[in-house]
Amino acid sequence: MSPPGRGSGKRACRPANTANVLAVFTRTRPLRCTRCRMRRRGGSMSSRTLRKTLELLLESSSRVVELQLFGGEPLLEPGLVRQAVRLAGAASKRGRQVRVALTTNGVLLDDKTADFLVD
Repeated sequence: MSPPGRGSGKRACRPANTANVLAVFTRTRPLRCTRCRMRRRGGSMSSRTLRKTLELLLESSSRVVELQLFGGEPLLEPGLVRQAVRLAGAASKRGRQVRVALTTNGVLLDDKTADFLVD
């Protein structure tokens, strides 16, 4: 049996009425994985751009919104990751369901960061 989203014909984890933004935090990556298609040019997303991205996402009429933290390796920008989680939490307290997804290879994931993300 295939897991949801992989040939089963079912959508994986995301409700149908979900607005989604893929935010590229940085193009930098700690490894040179052969399957990674991220080019190594450019800098990192600014705090201002992150705030504007979430504001734009929250303008959606969708009942659920999702901010995907992506990159190279988003954990190379721990301050931005923390800011994204805090902004999403504040928006959730105002009645919106805001989900944050983090794509990482886990190399930079330490106990402190994992604890923060779980909470």
